[in-house]
Amino acid sequence: MVDEGYAADLQNLYRAKNESDIYAVLDFCEKYYGKLGLGQIPDLMKMFNENTEASPAQNEYIVELLNKIVEKYGQEAVNIIVERSDSLLEEDSEGCMPYLIIMFFFWHADRQFDIVTPLRTAKDHIKKLYQKWVHEKIDYMQKHSEYYKPEQVKRIQHIEEQLSEL
Repeated sequence: MVDEGYAADLQNLYRAKNESDIYAVLDFCEKYYGKLGLGQIPDLMKMFNENTEASPAQNEYIVELLNKIVEKYGQEAVNIIVERSDSLLEEDSEGCMPYLIIMFFFWHADRQFDIVTPLRTAKDHIKKLYQKWVHEKIDYMQKHSEYYKPEQVKRIQHIEEQLSEL
């Protein structure tokens, strides 16, 4: 659970992500790792950033926090992440979508999370965001097929087919 200082820590994290302050991001992530719940997902979705030198490392820390929530709450967490994916557009961090796709479909391959159902009621721009980045992931997987099992590619292709029907 979050403590009284969470709001101040979150405000500092938002400042840090825009200033490429990797140490502040790391401190936040270490402090709250395993302590956050579903209510903090919207906060974390705003912390993705692809506009600074330290962004890749910062984003990896943020996705680790989200992953810990997904491990604990499963599909319920995935639904909230999908619903709040417009934060990536608001923060000019659309390019961070691959972090989420990898988390959903590769880190948790055994859990078979469903992104299509929550996308049925999502705003059109969120649907398009997922369609675009799932397609990009398939292209990447096909270009680097030596790193992926055929069933992994087929699974993502099946998801793309479902997304095209939305």
